[in-house]
Amino acid sequence: MEKTPDPKIIKFAPKASDNCANSIQQNAYQRGIDVLKDGLAAFKADEPTLNDLESKSIRALVSYVAFVNGLDEAVISSLVDDAFMADGIQTIHQADYDRVVAYLVDLDPRMVVN
Repeated sequence: MEKTPDPKIIKFAPKASDNCANSIQQNAYQRGIDVLKDGLAAFKADEPTLNDLESKSIRALVSYVAFVNGLDEAVISSLVDDAFMADGIQTIHQADYDRVVAYLVDLDPRMVVN
């Protein structure tokens, strides 16, 4: 006599169409994020960037955070670049200076870098 499985415990694998829909949704979400980042970057294009003293301060803080956490400065710099949509410390906007300092002071690289 053949046992029939209990319908309450049967688990169905996701259909291929579900996987495809999830992939399309994730791609659309990423495209939306990219459009927002591009728009924000274009909006901020006219803002002045950090002056020499502010750039030196940020670089010193990056060095300190890297040293304290035993990481390379390039890792910390890339985290700052990503967080502030910059292409290097010299391209950070003056309006973001205080936020960058606060970001670096509060940064716990172990929570970001694995």
